[in-house]
Amino acid sequence: MIRAISLLMLLFAAVTPATAQRFPQSQWAPQQDEARRIPFAQIERDLRGRFGGELIDVNDGRDVYIVSWITGDGRRIVVEVDARTGRILSTRG
Repeated sequence: MIRAISLLMLLFAAVTPATAQRFPQSQWAPQQDEARRIPFAQIERDLRGRFGGELIDVNDGRDVYIVSWITGDGRRIVVEVDARTGRILSTRG
């Protein structure tokens, strides 16, 4: 019995590094990234407070939200927002 347990432990020790190489941490990173991203609903509230107006469309990239927006005075703008910090990176239009 002890020999069988020892053999299983040895087999497990040999398989674990091989499994870790097949599934590197980067495959699990998107789940971790999601936890660090600011929800778009919060970004939308911030944009509405800053520019007034309404959302037209959003392209939800991994690191950046690209937002098409109609301002309170009727101008159409495109705003790039950092998805992790909520900081506005650029405004065009």
